[in-house]
Amino acid sequence: RDNTSTVERRLNEQSLRICIEDLPARDARAVFKNISQDLVQFERIKMFLHADSEDAQNGEITAFLRLGTDYTDNYYEIEVPLLITPKGTRDPRDIWPLENEIDIAIQEIVGVKSDRDNSQAAFNLPFSKQIRQYKVTVVGRPELSQIRSSMIGVRNPGTGVGGSKSICIWANELRVSGFTKSNGWAANAFMNAKIADVAEVTASIRHSSIGFGGLETRLSERSREAITQYDVSTNIQVDKLLPKELGISLPVYMSIENATTKPEYDPLNQDVPFAVALAKFETEEQRREYKEIAQDQTERKNLSFNNVRKIKSDPDAKSRFFDISNFAASYAYGTVTQTNAQIAGYNFKTNKGNLLYNYAPKPLPIEPFAKSKWLKSPALKLIKDFNINLAPSQL
Repeated sequence: RDNTSTVERRLNEQSLRICIEDLPARDARAVFKNISQDLVQFERIKMFLHADSEDAQNGEITAFLRLGTDYTDNYYEIEVPLLITPKGTRDPRDIWPLENEIDIAIQEIVGVKSDRDNSQAAFNLPFSKQIRQYKVTVVGRPELSQIRSSMIGVRNPGTGVGGSKSICIWANELRVSGFTKSNGWAANAFMNAKIADVAEVTASIRHSSIGFGGLETRLSERSREAITQYDVSTNIQVDKLLPKELGISLPVYMSIENATTKPEYDPLNQDVPFAVALAKFETEEQRREYKEIAQDQTERKNLSFNNVRKIKSDPDAKSRFFDISNFAASYAYGTVTQTNAQIAGYNFKTNKGNLLYNYAPKPLPIEPFAKSKWLKSPALKLIKDFNINLAPSQL
């Protein structure tokens, strides 16, 4: 049933028929398809299987489903022995035996990779584990969050009598079911405080949990990480705390920002829950160290002095080119540090400074027509006011 349509309708069943003749012992044949899927937040993988054969007995032939980032070096494989449908039967239970059906939890599949990693087995060799009637195999570093290939096939494990076998199978309705519906929340807080005319402090904090998403987002688009961010900044007029007689302008700006991201899944195995990944460590100290590695932590710090200068205590005093009040200095220092699963340590520092000199010399005007009596007429005022300043207006 297509639930996305405004008019109720049924979709076609999606089935695949594979026939192999004279399949030798210890050999397999399969069909494949390139796909792009993220299955990590689903609960189960399912598929119906039906088998017909003239010369194979129950359990002599197996069917397998392979999912991974490629077909040979990074994949999960689910293998199930097949019950052969008796010829001429019309019993649905015999045509689609429950024993043939693939119905396995995704976390059971991922758990095989975790067991492989915990046992320190080689990644490039198949590692298998029996889960009920299924043989689950992992090779390499597949990730169900980045499925790029799918394969359905038949294998002759070579346990039967008679060597090669011929068989036809129907693989029907490959699908995933269920969804990990973790609730999420988010919150923001903001504060602004003014301390007389001395300082102004601004602070904010933001947090969003795993599973948070907007009303318009799909379940698969909800956050898979918990993010906590805070920042504090302040502007301080330090000169307000100093004796006024000093005549110093000293504004200071300081800020600190921090962002911590805690993943739901192991960043080095993005289909393994982070809690499961931590279980492979024996001591609390090892778990704490791996948490530090896996979390993305970024911190920024800034300190700046802007336009620090000496103010003339007597505004009417004569200005001279060597007065200290003609100078103003600025300096800024900043750091950025970051660590995560890919970056062992990132440290970026900046130092910036400048020195400004500003002096307005006393004007030295030449007014050749200022005292001319014959230029008293308002129409000649422009000529009378003509002057030349021999001193620069500003240095």
